[in-house]
Amino acid sequence: MNFDYYILSGNERKGPYDLVAMMKQIRNRSVSIDTKIQRSDAATIMEASAWSELTEFFKDQEDYVQENKGGYPYSLASALKIGVRFLNQNQLATVFAGFLVLIIILAASSIVMLPVHFRPPAAMIAYMFVHFIGSAFQFSVLRMSRGQPVGLEYTLSRIMPSAFKLMRSALLVSFPILVGAMTIVFAEGELNLLIIGWLIIVLPGFYIITIYTFVPLLVIDQEYDLWEAMTLSRKIVLYKRSESFGLFLSLNGLNFVAIIAGILPIVLVFPMTASAIAEIYDDLS
Repeated sequence: MNFDYYILSGNERKGPYDLVAMMKQIRNRSVSIDTKIQRSDAATIMEASAWSELTEFFKDQEDYVQENKGGYPYSLASALKIGVRFLNQNQLATVFAGFLVLIIILAASSIVMLPVHFRPPAAMIAYMFVHFIGSAFQFSVLRMSRGQPVGLEYTLSRIMPSAFKLMRSALLVSFPILVGAMTIVFAEGELNLLIIGWLIIVLPGFYIITIYTFVPLLVIDQEYDLWEAMTLSRKIVLYKRSESFGLFLSLNGLNFVAIIAGILPIVLVFPMTASAIAEIYDDLS
């Protein structure tokens, strides 16, 4: 059963907050263990630590303080905790992920049937399309993590005005990958060119995908221009250099590994990484 919570401070009563909103209040230090809380099903007012369903969030907060003291406010462990909790609370996300997997499979199978020299540009077009669908998925996950309703009509009404910006960002992000893929295709078995092609994909390709992690959410949710969104995303990802960049590189790397591993890992991993990115975005933006 879902409850609403009210935060009491002197004569002020703030709320209602659902469980996800309370988690964010605790993680943002707006609610401490001795903050007075009233639940919607009870007249009793108790300290936040007395409500059993909230104590887990304080434990996470303590772990977070110990693990990240003086550093970046998130680690891979804390990001994955967010993802696991999100999956437990929003099974609908796996349906979205399953749909995204179907799109990826259809795109990949269509490209494989083309003549080899047409595959790189076809892959870029397919990536732009998957990027668009993936952006809609990430925005839906953001709304679910906020406890807001999710619907196809509303999602399309928010994402369609940003479609051109999303396509341009996909083109920019996928360019190194396209160059690397074309190098591999035209290498004709020559080892040096094959190595160069893979290096282009892995090094600049993964770097660019990582620093522009937040572009879709900034464009759709806050309606930033593309260049503003790219600049802000880069600042967020590189905020603490190796710590913050390493975190988002790891999350994007998990997606890459899941794609290679198969359907089930994608369906589980995509919602986890998307929810972690969405919550970090919601917190830091």
